[in-house]
Amino acid sequence: MERTWKHARKAPFFLFLLAFAIRCIPAPRLFGEAVPLFGTDAYYHLRRVLFRLENPSASLGFDRYINFPHGGQPIWPPLFDWLLAWIAWPVYTGGDPESAARVELWLAWLPPLLGATTVVLLYFLARRLFDETTALVSAGILSLLSGHFWYSQIGFVDHHALVALLSTALLLLAVRLLEHRAAGLVNGWAVASGVTAGGLLLVWPGSLLHVLVFESVLLCVWVTRDSKREARQAALSAVTVNFAAALVVAPFAIDVSWSNWSDFSPAVMSRFQPWLFAALAIHAGACAATWNRDWGDSRAGRLFQALAIGASLLLLSVSLFPSLATGAAEALRWLFKEEAFQAVVAESKALFADGTSVAEARLSRFVYAVPLAAAALAWARRKAPNREALRLIVLQLLVLGAVTLLQRRFFNSFSVMLALSLGWTLVALFRAADSRGTPRWLSAAAVAIAAIWLLLPVLQSYRLPLRNVGEAWTGRRLTLPEAVERRRSFARAARWLRDNSPDTAGFFDPQAVPEYGVLAFWAHGHLIEYVARRPSIANNFGDDLGGSNFYESARFFQVAEAPAREIAKRLGARYVLLRTRPGSQAPHTMATRMSAPTPDLAFAHLVYDEPLERSRDRSRIRIFELRP
Repeated sequence: MERTWKHARKAPFFLFLLAFAIRCIPAPRLFGEAVPLFGTDAYYHLRRVLFRLENPSASLGFDRYINFPHGGQPIWPPLFDWLLAWIAWPVYTGGDPESAARVELWLAWLPPLLGATTVVLLYFLARRLFDETTALVSAGILSLLSGHFWYSQIGFVDHHALVALLSTALLLLAVRLLEHRAAGLVNGWAVASGVTAGGLLLVWPGSLLHVLVFESVLLCVWVTRDSKREARQAALSAVTVNFAAALVVAPFAIDVSWSNWSDFSPAVMSRFQPWLFAALAIHAGACAATWNRDWGDSRAGRLFQALAIGASLLLLSVSLFPSLATGAAEALRWLFKEEAFQAVVAESKALFADGTSVAEARLSRFVYAVPLAAAALAWARRKAPNREALRLIVLQLLVLGAVTLLQRRFFNSFSVMLALSLGWTLVALFRAADSRGTPRWLSAAAVAIAAIWLLLPVLQSYRLPLRNVGEAWTGRRLTLPEAVERRRSFARAARWLRDNSPDTAGFFDPQAVPEYGVLAFWAHGHLIEYVARRPSIANNFGDDLGGSNFYESARFFQVAEAPAREIAKRLGARYVLLRTRPGSQAPHTMATRMSAPTPDLAFAHLVYDEPLERSRDRSRIRIFELRP
């Protein structure tokens, strides 16, 4: 027994190493270029990190380098970028590109660290809910699962890796909280849960789904406690949770005002988050106060009182803050992609929008069995002592699975739940076969074959990264996907623009007004702002910064030269960066004329021209300078 425990204590360490090593497999792709970043959002995270390092006491709440010439408010909360700046501080020596390159290289290793830590947290969560074997199998699956690997691979400096870590930490803390049936108001687990819930929203407002699942289970606990005393103590614990969360988010949200979002929009950090936690704390406190009457003795009475108090608080809140209804509508439009911009964002696409290949490669073939696995888990553990915590897991699994069907960006956090349910299912199948007298070697072989079949599409997704490792080891040229080649080409063009165009004011000073902007397709905006260090007219925030620039910049490429010239003048553009697409537009449009072998334009001349490697349509990356 002692020997087994010693091995168990080593398991988190080896799981961490395994997960970290897997997430570093794509390293050869990154370090051949000056910007070792993966994805486009990473560029703007680094933009805010450099600003914070250069201005330690300031925050880039309004950035003139986005939505030029008007400027705009970055829609991401600040916590993740503040954390990055704190981590990068030891290697930052100034605002020059060389210092920025050291920061990039330093921070490129952070996502694998966050991903590997999440794997370890899942191990502890599964061990607390089930047993050591289930914990090892679940954490091992998450180490491999491509949906979690994608957002935590080396160089993907984005907030989603931290979202998965904090949401898993919240589950672990919630399990510990639910185990304390008579916790009361003074409860360290409740404080830790509240701080983690608030921190989740400060990293990404979309984490509201994780928080609401947690809160709904807490609410159910009040009603289903056996005694009135335990119910009151559970409600008091909820007061502590939400009061702590409100204290965390309030300083970042109370005074924020948005030009394109309502004051109570859940889609961004607004007054909604402090209101939510404050309302939940008041609701829990009011329930605890009223449950000393006769109705508090029965579950039906407690349910009626909780619903009545909740409905009253909601009606009062909507009457005092009418924009709550507007904010709810904005959140639903974002989730169901009714916005024009969200409908074209890749990570907002439905999971099965391109068939089954993406779902199986990121989440395994087990994705189809998730509803059955959730039902089996709920039924098998319905009488377990920790059944309340297991209800939280089942609800989280189903909710994240449902929203992942709508938007792929959620498969990052959903991967944690899927790995847990798959691990439990495989172990349960093995034990069921073993209990029926099947030889253990045969049971183990059958379960192993099933696991390999389920995970085979995931394992196949690593073929090209592993091939790159072999090519780098032998000194051969890497075989890169077209998307990576294209990203490198755009980065080279942006560096050329930085080195060969007049400097613009305000990169580190939001009070200074830049002299001109760069017009490009919105997906290249963050790269222009960070690598070229020039203001972008439209960027990856899309119409969240205001629809005018977003639509006008797209219209520039679709009209003839005369109206295009007026658009560029109105937007303050001096340069245009584009990927040529021969024959994709009508002959008179700017997109077609700028794609011609020898562009002939009265108000623009070609200053940069590079063929796009491996492009099937012979595309090129071009930069035009516009004449006054």
